[in-house]
Amino acid sequence: MIFQRGDLMRKSWIVWLCVGALFVTLVVLNLFAPRHKLMEPKVRARHILIRGDFTKGEDDPALQKIQEIKRRIDNGEGFSKLAREFSEDETTARIGGDLGYFGPREMDAAFEEVAFTLKEGQVSDVVRTGHGYHLILVVDRIDPETP
Repeated sequence: MIFQRGDLMRKSWIVWLCVGALFVTLVVLNLFAPRHKLMEPKVRARHILIRGDFTKGEDDPALQKIQEIKRRIDNGEGFSKLAREFSEDETTARIGGDLGYFGPREMDAAFEEVAFTLKEGQVSDVVRTGHGYHLILVVDRIDPETP
């Protein structure tokens, strides 16, 4: 007499209760966790990165190079074309500098600060981060607070 009939039914009921609680937890997480991520603003941006030697100041050839790229963009050349040609970010250069969508706290603070203040279609002035000098083009914005 290892188990009595009542013990087996009680244990089976507890197992089904745990399975049900797990199911409800998974449903709640799937319903509400993605919405939380959508509540933050997101920006889709492209960038051109030129790595530099910050100790040279205004004489840094990288700074002069990115300033020349900025002049070319201001004169009507395509951002994506110039990113493919000049960007030193091996990951994004071949796709026109496209970083995709990102939210707060996903990029370098100086980069984010500029990216989140730009309007769609606007190109930044030169931005200096720990990675080098950047030009940023905001392609799209998602702002959940705007209807």
